Amino acid sequence: MSPNALLKKAKAMNIAAFALTDINSSTMALELLRLSKTQDVKIVLGVDFRNGAEQKFVMLAKNKEGYKN
Repeated sequence: MSPNALLKKAKAMNIAAFALTDINSSTMALELLRLSKTQDVKIVLGVDFRNGAEQKFVMLAKNKEGYKN
């Protein structure tokens, strides 16, 4: 699902905020964050860390500094 389609779906479902956790990366994060300002949906960014298919942990950033780290 594209970042734009994801935001439109969230807006249509009256979702005010949600977390995006790409698997082992942050591929879609910045594009989704940029577009979220046009849809008035709050995004919490994070990463879903896995070893193969096994989920190890999920990191959610509290702020820009946390995401940077």
